[in-house]
Amino acid sequence: MMSNNTGVLVNGLSLPAKGHDGGFKRPFNPELLRLTDEYDDEPHTQNLILDIPVHKPPTTAFIRTHPEYQVRMGILELSETREHFLVTRAIYGQLIKEKAVSKRLLVPSITLQGYLFLWPLKTTSSNRRNRWNASAKAAAEEARENWVRIETDQELKVYTAKKAVDEHSEPAWPEMTFPEILSVAFKDKIIRTPNHKVLRYLRGEL
Repeated sequence: MMSNNTGVLVNGLSLPAKGHDGGFKRPFNPELLRLTDEYDDEPHTQNLILDIPVHKPPTTAFIRTHPEYQVRMGILELSETREHFLVTRAIYGQLIKEKAVSKRLLVPSITLQGYLFLWPLKTTSSNRRNRWNASAKAAAEEARENWVRIETDQELKVYTAKKAVDEHSEPAWPEMTFPEILSVAFKDKIIRTPNHKVLRYLRGEL
């Protein structure tokens, strides 16, 4: 340790000498702790959404559906795991007879707590009406403007939308485009060729 008239060198660091008030004797001197204006601008941060699950609305949650984003796509759903895979248009025609593959209306949805998910609504052809599918679509339409809880009526075999009693603020949708939402939701679950591992599994090859 070396010393000079103004400080003490300790391991290469210059510390104030005990005879000088550089904070060494009075470490809580406010003038030495005061931050200048250069520290006023804090960096802006934004939480990144790294996972967007694909499933039906939670049974106890009130939700809203996106007022603009929705698209009909081919989806393969594994019944064992409830996993959803996006089927590209180029290969969808080859998989029409596969029971696990169907057309779905993908609708970004969000809960009151800010939980974002993708609702894969089953669609029905115009000449073949399905009460479950039709009522689910109607409930999703209602959720565009109101906070609703999606419930099932087993007797009537329909979905119902129960509106929240209290008033709530509009949903805080993340600053993401629809393609960005889809890319996160299906980042490693896109079926482009007949040799995809999921299709091989369904054919009994794996």
